[in-house]
Amino acid sequence: MIVQEFLRWVRTAPDHRRAEATSALARAWLYSEMSEDDRQSAEAAMTVLLDDPALEVRRALAFALAGAEEAPRHIILALANDLAEIAQIVLGQSPVILDIELVDYAASVEDRLQVAIARRSGLSAAVAAAIAEVGAIDACIALVENETAKIAQFSMARMVERHGDVAALRNALMARGDTPLNIRQMLLKRLGDMLSTHPLVQSGLSPDRIEQAVVEARDRATVAMACDVTAQEAEALVEHLRVSEQLTAALLLRAVCAGNIRLFEAALAR
Repeated sequence: MIVQEFLRWVRTAPDHRRAEATSALARAWLYSEMSEDDRQSAEAAMTVLLDDPALEVRRALAFALAGAEEAPRHIILALANDLAEIAQIVLGQSPVILDIELVDYAASVEDRLQVAIARRSGLSAAVAAAIAEVGAIDACIALVENETAKIAQFSMARMVERHGDVAALRNALMARGDTPLNIRQMLLKRLGDMLSTHPLVQSGLSPDRIEQAVVEARDRATVAMACDVTAQEAEALVEHLRVSEQLTAALLLRAVCAGNIRLFEAALAR
């Protein structure tokens, strides 16, 4: 009966009052003791409010339900398909939305909604892989900056392939504590390739000298980064260098001269 009166009231109430009442109704559904009939009526009322023409009302409903595991699934999914201002609230945090659904959303929504997904706490490797594969640059940066996200190595490599020319992404990957050494080396190579094509560099050096300078600088940085690697990390780095055609006698000689015997041993073994 109370819910029926509520629905009659919202037809004429001003937008801000409807938004306040909507938030109160959603919180009551989540946290108050209700009879089963009242819960069903309240859920029906929230379903009706999904069609409210006022953005303020639907936003209030989204904020009230977004973080709740008990939130009605059909309402959350409807909000996730609403306007971007509404959808980003639930896509960014609702535990009701499944990973497989987040993967689909990541592939089909606009950039700012991808960013909302990328910032989710505890983001799974599967969703992170979708962002890495199809996400806009802002979404990829948000993903890398999300310290709670689980990002597989192949996903990091894919982001470097797609957006490695963007300094903000390179900086975020270098700052991330779990970025593998071979990914860091990929970033070095990408930066060196970019520098070699810079007009200022090309105007002052011959092509052969540019290539030599870039390779020497990259080799120095690679050996320096690998100074304290574990045996497993050395093996992974060596394989990456081999596949990318950077495993040269000059690099190995530099490693030996720098005292990095582990990298040298791993290269010989490979």
